[in-house]
Amino acid sequence: MASLAGFALLAGCGSSSNPSDAKIRASYTRLLKALASHDAATVCELMLPMGQNQPSSALITAAHRLATPSAAASYRRYVAACASEFGTKSQNFSGYYDGLRGSRLGAISIHGPIATVAVTSRTGARATATFVDAAGEWRLVIGIE
Repeated sequence: MASLAGFALLAGCGSSSNPSDAKIRASYTRLLKALASHDAATVCELMLPMGQNQPSSALITAAHRLATPSAAASYRRYVAACASEFGTKSQNFSGYYDGLRGSRLGAISIHGPIATVAVTSRTGARATATFVDAAGEWRLVIGIE
């Protein structure tokens, strides 16, 4: 699994009139609840792993690929495998949950299937997070620094 550094500054509060903004916030809320309840399948579904230093074109390609039936089926298999591995280690849940809780989502900038989200951690540190709309679900991109 990815390091906690990418997760430590995610957030979940705020309001917006943009339907996509609301979906991103709802996805984050689902992720946080899944971490709190140790729901590995939902955690794995809502996080899209990517390698470090990936260009935005790779994120767009991943989002479009996951919209195809064959790639979506492959991703469901990944989610099952991820959930099986992730769920066996309770420290995965507590570590990610501790890094995420108490943060706040700020402004959301959406460009096609990629959203850049301004976040403030519970300690006041500011950063950004990336979400990708892949197969109709906004997923937190992990593994990028």
